[in-house]
Amino acid sequence: MRTAWPLAASILLFLVLLSTIVSAGMRLCDGKLIYPMDDTYIHLATAKNLALHGVWGITRYAFTSSISSPLFTLLIAIVFRLIGVHEWVPLALNVIAGILLLYVTDIALKRAAVKPLVRFACMAIVVVGVPLPILAVSGMEHVVQTLLLFVFLALYIPILLEPAPPGRTFAWLLLVTAALVMARYEGVGTVSIAGLLLIIRRKWFQAALLGLAAFVPLAAFAWLSVAHGWYAIPNSILIKANMPHRTGTIPALLAGLAFNAHMAPWLPWLIPLPACLAYIAWRRNRTMWNSTVIGLILLAGSVALHLTFARVGWFFRYEAYLIAWAIVWSFIAWPDCRPALFHPSTVRPAFASWLAAAGVVVSALMFVYFDARRADEAFANASLAMKNVYDQPYQLGLFARDELPGATLLVDDMGAISFLSDDRILDVVGLGSIEPVIAMRHGAFNAAWLDAWLKREHADAALVHITGPWSVAPLPSWIPAGSWTIPDNYVLACDTAHVYALQPSAKAEVESGFRNFRSKLPRDIGSISY
Repeated sequence: MRTAWPLAASILLFLVLLSTIVSAGMRLCDGKLIYPMDDTYIHLATAKNLALHGVWGITRYAFTSSISSPLFTLLIAIVFRLIGVHEWVPLALNVIAGILLLYVTDIALKRAAVKPLVRFACMAIVVVGVPLPILAVSGMEHVVQTLLLFVFLALYIPILLEPAPPGRTFAWLLLVTAALVMARYEGVGTVSIAGLLLIIRRKWFQAALLGLAAFVPLAAFAWLSVAHGWYAIPNSILIKANMPHRTGTIPALLAGLAFNAHMAPWLPWLIPLPACLAYIAWRRNRTMWNSTVIGLILLAGSVALHLTFARVGWFFRYEAYLIAWAIVWSFIAWPDCRPALFHPSTVRPAFASWLAAAGVVVSALMFVYFDARRADEAFANASLAMKNVYDQPYQLGLFARDELPGATLLVDDMGAISFLSDDRILDVVGLGSIEPVIAMRHGAFNAAWLDAWLKREHADAALVHITGPWSVAPLPSWIPAGSWTIPDNYVLACDTAHVYALQPSAKAEVESGFRNFRSKLPRDIGSISY
């Protein structure tokens, strides 16, 4: 029981910090649990429609491929089916996943013979540095993703290194692999590197099955999407990711990498840090085929792939699994690398060991500096982000539900609107509607195309923003009904939401609806126009 205190203390730290953030946010949001991103409500909307209507979509009317984490949405839908639709379910799932993540981390540290006090330090840094409470309160899939990644590593590395044929452990690895890629598509990168290492070890059969375990669920979801007239890859990836088909050229791909490195300056340091640690552990053990080196190689490769093809930021979440991985594996590598770091000349060749030791020190210091600033910003602004979402996307959802029931709405931030209302949704960004994505990819998206699409779909109203990266310029035929501006915007793309009637027959209903709803808006909304 003595050795259990690091785990218990880290779980307590996690829950205390999480409770503090949630309670502070609820005080700002009239006692309601609000997630700090509208994207969470896309999960909630899809899960609700799957649980209640058997439809994988943001509305109950049609299939949509809007989510890059089918597994997390499916988990929410299962809970909804069992106990009913409740907004707190994603948070509860993340609390459970967060506790399990710390438990798995503690086991990994014990296996590496890390002392209890150091184990607690590692898990405390994971809690504060990732930061785990921020991931949990986001209501998104990243805690589950990180948990599955750690379980994948725990199962995969012994199979890679041991000569014995795979048994029951390998079956579990295949199952976890399938779950990992369905939790986040970034898992494909890590699994690809893992498969390559199996091939290098001449474990052809295991490599083939590992690739198959990753391919089958992705192919099944792709088939489902294509069968419903969507692309094989979810629209969220098509729109947001730095993919070759989207950027078009290698220079553009490199420009995306540079942009990611600029937006997340802590992340590039997670290539030289594990690389230098891996070199030291390799030279000291005189083989690269040990668990420390393999974990570090997988980490460095996964960071490089993420920087090149994925995205960073979006409320501190996209790269969080890499940060947790780097923290834990640095502590695991410490017993192996400590003698060489303090006495590099004892590891031959001495000059290369000195360079590697210097690389570890510089990379670690730079990563800690940038990540500390990142974590500080996350904790400082979490409750404000919840308030921002409550003041704008959530209120737009309530407005659609209460004042425009049964309407067809054009939106550019669809999460809360699609979850709270039962309206038909036309998403101009393309996450919830396939038509804008097809038009964009063929160079046909313009004002004339948008006008024709809205008329074809008999759209009644637009709940949109006219500035910001995902904004849409209002057409001359749109009739302004009102707008409101939120104070202290931190997390939203635009601080002003606009409501328009899109056809004369809807003008009276939209305008009267806005007049009725403006008195229900939070009292500290800065500016209301109508």
